Amino acid sequence: MIWTENCKQVPGGKYEQDVSFGSQTYQVYRNAGSGYIAFVATTNFRSGTVNLLNLMKWASAKGWFSDKSTLDQICFGVEVVSTDNTDATFAVSAFSIDAEFRPRLDPTMPAREGTNSPRTNNPGVSNVEQKK
Repeated sequence: MIWTENCKQVPGGKYEQDVSFGSQTYQVYRNAGSGYIAFVATTNFRSGTVNLLNLMKWASAKGWFSDKSTLDQICFGVEVVSTDNTDATFAVSAFSIDAEFRPRLDPTMPAREGTNSPRTNNPGVSNVEQKK
């Protein structure tokens, strides 16, 4: 989990260390039993870019998950804990994801329909397109 804005909340798990990616520094918390990892921005930010791959590579290099792990979903939202008895409005005005597709490298993994398969001669074309 990546916390971009925080007001006096502490994530579950044990504090591990501070780590910086670009101009943003995060306090890293981890619960080894559940696999939960939280990157808590030391300075709140309401706009900007987070390079998810860099965070994942860093956590993988620590041995916290396999370098064969895959990203299954990306979500962004607001989790309201307290507004200190004051009115508050929470809004997300824009959210985007820029991603580069990389075909699976493990030929033993079953391909899902509409995804690339390394078992083809043309990994840039999906299985569905090749069946046409």
